[in-house]
Amino acid sequence: MKTSVNFGSAKVQEKILKKYPPRRDNLLYILHDLQDANPQNYLTSKDVRAVSEYLKISPSEVEGVISFYTMFSRK
Repeated sequence: MKTSVNFGSAKVQEKILKKYPPRRDNLLYILHDLQDANPQNYLTSKDVRAVSEYLKISPSEVEGVISFYTMFSRK
């Protein structure tokens, strides 16, 4: 049975995103914080979408960074 802590909620994402100015050079910091906010330690599709909209970059660019760095994981 899957338990939900609501880590992927818009409120959590918004709180994390507001910590950083919307610049691409903050991408790694944002992804790291979002992944840490997830008790299962991975990034969701909602995270990718929220980050891409906030930084005004494509979701595929965010996915590319996630797949490049071994410290990030997707489920």
